[in-house]
Order: sequence, then C-alpha cells, then structure tokens
Amino acid sequence: MTLLVPCYIWPREFGVIKHSMFVSVEPKLEPIDHSDCTILLVEDNESLANAMSGLLRLYGFKVLQARNAAEAFQISACFEGIIHFLLIDAVLPQVSGIDLAGLLVTQRPEVQLIFMSGYTEEELCRNGLLAPGFTFIQKPASIQTIVSHIKARMSFQAALVTRH
Repeated sequence: MTLLVPCYIWPREFGVIKHSMFVSVEPKLEPIDHSDCTILLVEDNESLANAMSGLLRLYGFKVLQARNAAEAFQISACFEGIIHFLLIDAVLPQVSGIDLAGLLVTQRPEVQLIFMSGYTEEELCRNGLLAPGFTFIQKPASIQTIVSHIKARMSFQAALVTRH
C-alpha cells in the first residue's frame, strides 16, 4: 500500500513555506496487533494529524484524534476504555501540551505521555513548555520512530507489571 502524505520544505529561520509537495510513503507494517493499545493524538495541524492517525492505525493502534486541548479533554472524559498513550504536540494554541498533559493525567493516571514538537527539546525546556525526563520526539519524525517510542514504553510498562 502506498500513501501520499504532505511534505513541506521551508527555511526554519523564516518559518515560511517555500515548497510543498506530496511524497510517497511505503509503510513497513509489522504483523503485531496493537489494537488493544489506544492512543490519544493531540495535534493542531490537521493534515499532519490525519496522516499520523492513518499510519498509526495501519500499525494496528486504536487512535483517538483531537485538534486542541478542549477536544482532547472532551474525548478523554467521554471515552470509556483505557487510553494508554497521550501523543501530544508540546506547543498548542491556548494551552501548552505540558499543561494539557497535567490535566489529563489527573483524569487518567495510567496514561503514558509522549511529547513531540518542531522545536528542540532544549528550547521547550528552557521556555517552560516541557519538563526534562519526558519522552520527546523531534518533528519531523518518521512513523517508525514514533512507533518505536510507543513500543519501547509498552515494553517498559510490561516489564514493570511483570516485576510486581
């Protein structure tokens, strides 16, 4: 299966899109079923969120999608199952990703947090938008990178449960 996903190239220092196109992506699917793992994806860029959701679903994950803090909080409040991961853009309009994560963790203490951003981890920590020690993915990131972070957290969590 070939997916066409938007690709944007721009000079980072100007923040202006210079060229956009679609690139062909051949996801390397794994035979592992992750359907028992639910991810709440919070990303304000709708085309990026749709692409990420679609690719994560191809890997077998159940994905709930929110564009902002209000939607994420509403989804979390209404969803009756376990949300295993919060995959969240660290920089969101109105409420930072770290603040939203704090609110959602009070609602769902079992959720694992993974932050992502186009800004570096150092920039986010320096500006108080991310605390050191959280799992962080620098954008742009391949779907394989994102899935490997999720699987690493799943393995770590399984190891903790096995020990107790």
